[in-house]
Amino acid sequence: MNDVAITTAKRATDSQLRTVKRLMDYFHLPFLARQKSSITSLMKRHKLTLLFVVEAERVYLTDGEVKLFWHPNTALLKLKEDSCGPLIRALDVEPGNSVLDCTLGLGGDALLIADAVGESGCVTALESNPYIAYLTECGIGESSYRVIRNLAARISIINDDYCNYLFALAADAFDCIYFDPMFKVTNKASIGIDALRTFANRAPLSRRVIDLALAKARRRVVVKARFSSGALESLKPDYIIGERRPGRVVYGVFLKD
Repeated sequence: MNDVAITTAKRATDSQLRTVKRLMDYFHLPFLARQKSSITSLMKRHKLTLLFVVEAERVYLTDGEVKLFWHPNTALLKLKEDSCGPLIRALDVEPGNSVLDCTLGLGGDALLIADAVGESGCVTALESNPYIAYLTECGIGESSYRVIRNLAARISIINDDYCNYLFALAADAFDCIYFDPMFKVTNKASIGIDALRTFANRAPLSRRVIDLALAKARRRVVVKARFSSGALESLKPDYIIGERRPGRVVYGVFLKD
């Protein structure tokens, strides 16, 4: 039997059932009628490891303890206040550029990049977890914020591991390639990020992957990290952009020879 399934709120609406049908068709997962059961008891009874729960305002994925759902997080605020922050300065992108985001997650950085490359540019975003890819693609594409929906049209989401994708990629395929590996230290101010850690790929980056990415990028590779975490030291970037204080986010820039 599947160890992943779909359910709804205790009183399912027609709209929720339409969402269930879409999930069932997409992932070929079974539907379990919620009735009066709690999420914990439903998962225990059916020996589930993961459960999609369709509610009135959101769809979330849970392991019985943590809930993962799409949320704009700080991207909306950054879009309004800072269109030329350290991420965009590190990538050095301009309208018309193409960027490969190797670690989509909940899509906050992909939205900022999509804004920077403009209508003539494009962002391809990879996510190795199919459930995260689905939640994010639906979240940004069906957001109640028009600005996010418009930016979502510039982002192509692909469910694939970045190593597999990079190996198959032609040389100089993108202007820039970006990595945001999962931090070892959490940021409590970021809604949903702690939940994302439960489901996301937490494999560390290696210099070998950076060199592979450089072969596929026309101009540069950028890696997000926390300053003083030690994550960038072994990768040896050409330079770092960002506030160099413990715990602050910085961006390692690797230039194409």
